[in-house]
Amino acid sequence: TPKIDVRAAVFRDEKILLVQEKADGKWAMPGGWADIGDTPSAMVEREVLEESGLEVRAAKVIAVYDANRAEPMEFFHAYKIVFLCELLGGEARANFETLDVGFFDPANLPPLSTSRTDKNMIDEVIAHAQDSTRPAFFD
Repeated sequence: TPKIDVRAAVFRDEKILLVQEKADGKWAMPGGWADIGDTPSAMVEREVLEESGLEVRAAKVIAVYDANRAEPMEFFHAYKIVFLCELLGGEARANFETLDVGFFDPANLPPLSTSRTDKNMIDEVIAHAQDSTRPAFFD
C-alpha cells in the first residue's frame, strides 16, 4: 500500500514558501507523511504550521504525483499530493525538522530537496498560481 506525502504551495508577493530540511540541508515546500485519521487538507495545514510557523488554508489540489517516478524509493511506494494553500497568518520560524523558512522568487530558488520537492513540481505550482482555472495535474 503506498504511503502519502502532502506538500503545500504557499505564496506571498509572488514568492513561494520553502523550508530548509534538517535531513539534507536543502529546501522544499512544507509537508510530510500523512497520518491515519486526518483528512489530506488538515494534514497539509498542520504540516505547514509545524514546519514554518505559518497558518494556511488548503484551497485546491494542484497535483497528485507518483513519487517513485521522480525518485525511486527503496522500501516503499509513495504518492505526493500538492495543495495550493492560502496564507492566513502566523510568524515564520523553523522547528525541530527545519533549519530555516523563507519566501523565494521562483526564478531564483535555493538548492531543492528533490525527494520532497523538485523543479517540475515548482513549475506546476507556479502555473496554478498564474491560472486559477488550470486543472489538477496527475500521472
